[in-house]
Amino acid sequence: MLANSGKKALFIMTHKKYISKIDLIFLDMMMPGISGLDVLKFMRDSNIQISTVLQIGIVDDRSLKKAMKLGVIARV
Repeated sequence: MLANSGKKALFIMTHKKYISKIDLIFLDMMMPGISGLDVLKFMRDSNIQISTVLQIGIVDDRSLKKAMKLGVIARV
């Protein structure tokens, strides 16, 4: 399943018929409309526990700290 924006990702995550089919999420930090951090925050607040890879191209220390508070555990 593909979401080309943060808004579509949130739509998918709020519908059980879609979210139940997802085993892994590749999430970009910078997406149209709603950022990857905001999607990650929604997942944590909604207790959506799906393994997620967060792609961070260019990031400042502040954004990285926010991501780590939301559960990002490694940086490669």
